[in-house]
Amino acid sequence: MSQLGRVTLSPPPTPPKSTLPARSPAKSTTKVPLVPPFIVPPGWTTRPGSPSFEYEWDGVDSAGQKIARGYGLAPGRPILEDDDASTMIFQSSDKLYIWDVLYHDVYEIASQDINEVVRVLSQEGGYKKLQTSLLDPVEDIAV
Repeated sequence: MSQLGRVTLSPPPTPPKSTLPARSPAKSTTKVPLVPPFIVPPGWTTRPGSPSFEYEWDGVDSAGQKIARGYGLAPGRPILEDDDASTMIFQSSDKLYIWDVLYHDVYEIASQDINEVVRVLSQEGGYKKLQTSLLDPVEDIAV
């Protein structure tokens, strides 16, 4: 007997488990709204190949979390990293920030619309064209 008419359904594949950027590695007790889907601009990534990317954000004593605390922010969640691994865009509470990894400066991004932010990042001049405010640290930061 022919099996041509038989259809076998299998469950859909399980999506890969990822900690970035879907959850806050610091296990914050406050709910942080997820950023809506967006197209990653050229020169940036949401999944850096560097193992240090997760290390920088995973746990309360990670460099990224220390930076967020040092600037008086709630636990941070990485959103984008530039290809040079020198600039990060992260979310804390419902706001977006730029972390200059080399100088440990943090800037609040004026636009909180991730699609507007990535549109500007896609242009010549990149993140330097974003309207930002340099934050003052509220405590010494040792990373």
